[in-house]
Amino acid sequence: VFSYKASSLEDEALPLLQLVGSDFSNKSITHKIVLKPFTKSELNRCCRANLPDYSTNEKFELWLMGKSYGVPGIVMEYLRYFQKNDPFESDGSFNDNVNENNFLPPSAQSAFSQIVGTLGNKEKNTLAICSAEGAEFTVFIVSQLLNTDVLTAIKKLRVLQNKTGVIRSIGPHYRYGVKTTVYRFTQAFYHDFFENSLEFE
Repeated sequence: VFSYKASSLEDEALPLLQLVGSDFSNKSITHKIVLKPFTKSELNRCCRANLPDYSTNEKFELWLMGKSYGVPGIVMEYLRYFQKNDPFESDGSFNDNVNENNFLPPSAQSAFSQIVGTLGNKEKNTLAICSAEGAEFTVFIVSQLLNTDVLTAIKKLRVLQNKTGVIRSIGPHYRYGVKTTVYRFTQAFYHDFFENSLEFE
C-alpha cells in the first residue's frame, strides 16, 4: 500500500485501516519518506539536468525558488514547461516577461481550485488579510488586523492550516520586537492569489 500524502491515511473508509492504525509505528512494515524542499544548490543541479544547455542564472533560480518554495514536484512542472517555452533571451539573460506570464503548474492549479472551492467568504478574507503582511505573516499582526485577541487568531489560523494546507506554522520567532508565532503560505501562488484578492478599503 502506497500513499503520497499523509492525509490519505486519515480517510475513514481506508482499506486496511485497522492494519495501518495498529502497525503504523512498526518500522519493519511501514516506511515514511519525506521529500524536503530543494536547497539552492539542489535547485541549480535540477535546472542543469532538465534544461538543455543551461548555465547558472541567479535571477532565474531566485524566481523559480520564489514560485515553488523549492517543492520538488512544482519545480519539475515549471522546468517541464520551460523545456518548451524558453525563459531566456538570446544572450542568456532571464526574460523579464516571464514574471508577467500566468502559467501555473496543472497539478497545483487543480489542487488550488479545489481548495478555494471549499472556503467560505470569511476564510478567504482571513487569508487575504494574512497575505497583506507577506508570504510569511505573524499572529501578532493578523490579530490586530482582524481586531481580535491573539488566541482567537491562532485558532482561526490552525483551522485554516488543517483544513486547507494553504498555510503552515513555522513556530515562534521574534518579529517587531516580540516573540510571536509565524505562519507561511505553503506555495507562492497561494500568497499571490490572496494578496490580489485584497479589498484595500
